[in-house]
Amino acid sequence: KVKLGGGEPTLNGGQFVQHAAEILRQLSVELGVGSRLVLLSNGLTISDQLIAVSVVHGVHWSISVDPGRTVGKNDQPTYPRVLANIRKILDAEG
Repeated sequence: KVKLGGGEPTLNGGQFVQHAAEILRQLSVELGVGSRLVLLSNGLTISDQLIAVSVVHGVHWSISVDPGRTVGKNDQPTYPRVLANIRKILDAEG
């Protein structure tokens, strides 16, 4: 299992995740071992493109949820946005 975390890996976009998934798949084949790519995220900046890439490449998600957290000048709660992004991921995965 390879986890992409540290900072916020979703900020690197779908191309980065696609490249990482392709490298991991190639290494798995060369070494004859199974593998799994996991994105660790706070769930705030998940684009539709990134979700599509994760579905195509079988990337797994680990999302931290903090219902009391706020962000921005107006202290907007993050929970609704994170929950909406989780729903989008689940819908895309079918």
